[in-house]
Amino acid sequence: MIRRCTERANTGAGLRRFAWAGIAAACCLAALLATARGEALPPRSLFVMNRDGSHARYVARVQGYPAIESPRWSHDGRQLAFGAKPAGDGPARQFVVQVDGNKLRDLGLGTLPCWSPDDKQIAFFDDDGRKPGTWVQNVDGRGRQWLSAGRAARWSPDGGRMALESKGALVVFDLVESLESPAFSSPTGQVVAGFDWSPDGQRLAVVVRGKQHDELRIVGATVATDDRQIRFSGSLDGHVSWSPDAEHLAISSDRQVKLLRVSGESPPEAVAGQHGNNWMPAWSPDGSQLAFISDRPAPHSAELASPARQWRLEEAARHLKGSIVYSLAFTPDGRRVVMGGDPVNQGVHLLDLASGQVTSLGGRGIRVAMFPDGQRFATSWHSPLVQIIDIDSHEVLREVSHGSANVRTFAVSPDGQRLVTGGLDKLLHVWDTASGELLLSFEEHRDWLTQVVFTPDGEEVVSADHAKTVRVWNVQGGKQRLELEHPAVVWGLAVSPDGRHILSGTGGSVATTPEALKIVPGDDNSVRLWDASQGTLVHEMKGHTDAAYSLDISPDGKLAASAGWDGRICLWDLQTGERLSHVHDRKGRAAEVAFSPDGRHLMVGGGGRRIERQIVEFPDEQIRLYRLVEQAPNSPAPDHEPEIEK
Repeated sequence: MIRRCTERANTGAGLRRFAWAGIAAACCLAALLATARGEALPPRSLFVMNRDGSHARYVARVQGYPAIESPRWSHDGRQLAFGAKPAGDGPARQFVVQVDGNKLRDLGLGTLPCWSPDDKQIAFFDDDGRKPGTWVQNVDGRGRQWLSAGRAARWSPDGGRMALESKGALVVFDLVESLESPAFSSPTGQVVAGFDWSPDGQRLAVVVRGKQHDELRIVGATVATDDRQIRFSGSLDGHVSWSPDAEHLAISSDRQVKLLRVSGESPPEAVAGQHGNNWMPAWSPDGSQLAFISDRPAPHSAELASPARQWRLEEAARHLKGSIVYSLAFTPDGRRVVMGGDPVNQGVHLLDLASGQVTSLGGRGIRVAMFPDGQRFATSWHSPLVQIIDIDSHEVLREVSHGSANVRTFAVSPDGQRLVTGGLDKLLHVWDTASGELLLSFEEHRDWLTQVVFTPDGEEVVSADHAKTVRVWNVQGGKQRLELEHPAVVWGLAVSPDGRHILSGTGGSVATTPEALKIVPGDDNSVRLWDASQGTLVHEMKGHTDAAYSLDISPDGKLAASAGWDGRICLWDLQTGERLSHVHDRKGRAAEVAFSPDGRHLMVGGGGRRIERQIVEFPDEQIRLYRLVEQAPNSPAPDHEPEIEK
C-alpha cells in the first residue's frame, strides 16, 4: 500500500528550511530564537504523568539534542517515539524509548514520528535531504520510503489515511488511492503541526494560527467542509491529543498541559501538580496517562545518551561455488543469492541460503543484477550483450546490445522498468526492460565505466569511471546534476536507501585491459561519503591498503560495508565515519559485498588473486556469509587480522 504512494511528485528542496520553521513555531518562541542565535537551549526531557497530574516521572533525555518534541505512544502502550533537534543547525533525529525509560533507540534522521495502528511502521517528517516531506519506515529504522510532500503526518485509527499539513493547509491523504484532499472547503489560517484524529476517525482536532490568537478547531475528516467548530481560542503550542474515550482534548496553553472537553463551552483546566514549562501532551492508549515535554529539572544520573550501536562481523558460513565470484545479488526475500563469476566455468550460480545448495544456472555472466520482483536477473560477461533471465526456468527473456563495445557495468531501476548499461565506449545507455527499446544515452564520461547505480527513487543514476569521476544525472533527460572528483580510480559505488548520500571507493589505476582487472596499487584506497544534494564530502574513511573495490549500504542506511582488493572486509558507521569491524582473508581478493535484505548478514564474494601473471583461485573464499553481531557500547570488537600469504 505504501509503495504505490512513493511515486508522488516532490515539491522541491526549496521548502526544506521553511518546513522546519513551520514546525518549530509549535514550540516555545524563546527556545526558537535561542536556536537561531546559536545559543544553548535549556534541555527538555520526556515525562509521563497520570491524567490527574499525580506520579509525574522522568523518561528520557538525549545528550546533544536539547529540543525534544512531539511524543507519541505506541498502540500497545509500551513505547514512546519522539523527535529531537540538536543545538545549532544540525538535522533532527527520531528516537524510541520504553515507557520505563529503558532501551532508547535511535531511528535515524527525521522528526514528528507517528506510529501506524499495528505499531509496525512509523511515519515521520524529514527535510534534510533532496526529497523533503513525509516518509515511512519500519520500527527498526529500515525500509524508508518517501510518501508525500506534506508534513506532520498523523495516521488515522483505521490505518487507511493520514492527516498532513501541506503548504499551511490541513489535508487528508488516502493511502490506498494515493489521493490528497483538503480538510477545509475554503482557505483558512496557517495550520500548526500536532493535530489529531478522533478515536472513531470521523473528526480532526487542529490548531490554526491567526493574527491575533490561535484557534483550536474540530472539523469533519471525511469530506472537505466549512463546518468547523472553534472550540477554544488563546495561546496554544499546536499539539492536540484526543483522549481514547473521545471526551477530552489534551492541549498545551500558556506552557501548561490542560484538558479541554470536546463538547460544551467550558474553558480548559490545567492538570494539577505541574512544574516548569510543559508542552506537547499525548494520551496513553488506555487514557490513564499523559506523556509530555518539560524543561523541569531531570535526574542527571538518569540522562540517556543516544546509544552508539556497535557491531562486529562473525563468520556464519562458507560455500563452494566452483569459480570466482565477482558479483552477487540477493533475492528480495533474502532466501537466495544469484552469483556471477568466471565466464569459462559456468559463471552464474544460485545459492539457497537455507539448504546451502549451489545450483549452476548455466550462464556465462560475470556481473549480475536482481530485479525487484525476485523472479528475474540481468547478467553480462565480456560482451556487448546483457541478458534478462528468469531465475527459475533459466529462460532468456530479453537481450539488449550495448553496441560494439563490451559492457562493463549495469543496473536495474528500483521499479524494474529500466536498465542502464555502461561500457568501454565511455557511454551509458538506458533501456526499457519490457520492450528492449533504447530510451537515451549519457555521454559525459571521459573514460571506461567502472560502476553504475540507480538512486532509490529511480529518478537519477550515479556512475563512475576510470577518469576518477562520479557523475549524477537524470534518467529521463540525461542531464548531469553533479560531478565528484576523486584522487584515484573509482571502483565501488553505492547510494543510501534514502537517497541522501553517495558512497564511493577508490584505489590505484589499471595497467592493462579491464578484463584482466590488474589494479596497480596506489596511495589512495579510501571510502568516501558524499552529500548527494550538494556534492560535499561528509567522511573520508581509511582502512584498506588496496582498492576499495565493492561497497554496499545497510537497508536502514546506518552502516556501510566495503570489500577491498587487499582482501579486507570493513564495516563502517556512516554517522561517524568510524570503522566498527573488519576481517581479512588470507589469500584471495574480496571482489563483492552485499547486505542481506534484513540487514543482519553480509555476503562476500571473491576467491581469486593475481599472482605474477596468473589468476589463482582459492575455492574456500568464493562465498562467505558473515553475521552482524551487536555489542554493548564501548566494548572492544574482537577483530582478528591474520597475515596475507604472499
